[in-house]
Amino acid sequence: MKKILLSLCLAASFYANEIEENIQTLQTSSLTLDYLKTLPKNIKRDFFINEYLKKNNISNDQAYEALNLIYNINNELFYNFASKFGHDETFAVAQCMNMKNSDLVDSYADCIVNGLSLKKASLLSSFDLNIIIQKTKDKYPAFTKKIKVISSAIPFTRLIVQDKSNFYDIFLNVDSSFREKYFNYKLPKRTFEKIYKNKKKFEEFLKLVLSNNKLTNLNKNLNGLDDKELGYKSSFYLAINAIRFKDFNKAYNYLENAKKKSSNKKFIDKVDFLEYLITKDESILKLLSSSENFNFYSYYANELLGNKISKDFKIDSLNEFKTILKSSNSKTIALLYAIAKSQSNLELDKVSKDLKVGIMQLKPVWIKDLSKEYNFNSFFNMEDSLTYAKAYLERLNIETNNNLLSILFKYNKEVKNLDQITALSAIKKDDLLTSYIKLFPLLEGNENYLLWYTLAYNKLDKKSKERLELNTIWENL
Repeated sequence: MKKILLSLCLAASFYANEIEENIQTLQTSSLTLDYLKTLPKNIKRDFFINEYLKKNNISNDQAYEALNLIYNINNELFYNFASKFGHDETFAVAQCMNMKNSDLVDSYADCIVNGLSLKKASLLSSFDLNIIIQKTKDKYPAFTKKIKVISSAIPFTRLIVQDKSNFYDIFLNVDSSFREKYFNYKLPKRTFEKIYKNKKKFEEFLKLVLSNNKLTNLNKNLNGLDDKELGYKSSFYLAINAIRFKDFNKAYNYLENAKKKSSNKKFIDKVDFLEYLITKDESILKLLSSSENFNFYSYYANELLGNKISKDFKIDSLNEFKTILKSSNSKTIALLYAIAKSQSNLELDKVSKDLKVGIMQLKPVWIKDLSKEYNFNSFFNMEDSLTYAKAYLERLNIETNNNLLSILFKYNKEVKNLDQITALSAIKKDDLLTSYIKLFPLLEGNENYLLWYTLAYNKLDKKSKERLELNTIWENL
């Protein structure tokens, strides 16, 4: 049994790749082991198991049996299991995995290795890191070797001599603030050739670096990189980077390469939009405006061309939102609709990889905190979810007149992105291309949120003489 527990502890530490799936509603009282066994072994069942393990009347044997049903364990699942299993050693591991940095420094080697991620380690002082090194060096030399890189006087010089596995593990997993301060240097040719051999990791490295405007030296180092052996997304990121350095010819070539490598129409529309921003060629914009794929970029193209956009097209479920939120103004309804549409695609029973649930993708702990009459079924009821989400926004003191991206980041507790929004607000936006490049790290993946807010607001506020436009939203980001 110890071997099983150890493997699960390790799996919990590296949990990151679950796919997002939908689940069916179920009353808490119906959550039994017999019921769980009837479900397919996937993330759907994992969610039910997590709720089952929260019940007060779970025995040690029942907890262990539930553990064996888990498809892909994460920290929350493991902690809930350990708290019911009644095994001191197992619960100690779970506690270590959830321990604060300051407590980990004062702990023992096994606990440190289980609980201290490289991200956490990169936020510690050199004094604390040296304490950790002394405690772990004999029993866990491989772990200690990585900590020594982070704790060194010049971390970059230690990083570049690591093997490619350690290089990627450290570079990709330290906190972004540490990466910006200590790893923002030109890579030596030998290091570059070494890490380039692992194409999958290299493309992950490229995305991380080229999506960060603050890694200026690394970005400059990577400008002009040959993208023949790289995927379409890497070609796109290289184009973004080339634009930063006013190298528009290279940027255009990268974009053309990206289109040749992809058949994704939405992605191609994004590429066309960027090509328009570079060339100011209206023929590109006209082609984009008639795209078969309705998205942020094709809609924006119509706006920029001055094409008349009807308010009369159908927006799924908006009337239901309006009925449920009848005491709210158009901005609040549009905001909640945009969040739901972009994060759950209006799926009432959706569960994400980080266990956000329902149409509004709220964490269960947030829902419990917002209602004394909480029950399991509330997760997946539209009226309850919207009520919770509205109350949640109010508790966060979110004003609907605020920057739309900052509202979304507060809703999802994305503190780092909020800091970037604050910094960018002080920058004068010169033109659309400059603004796009500066905002790209924050905009990517959130385009639909802005689009659906615009569409919903215009649909709700038909009496207004002035339509809300993406361009207006853009100017206020």
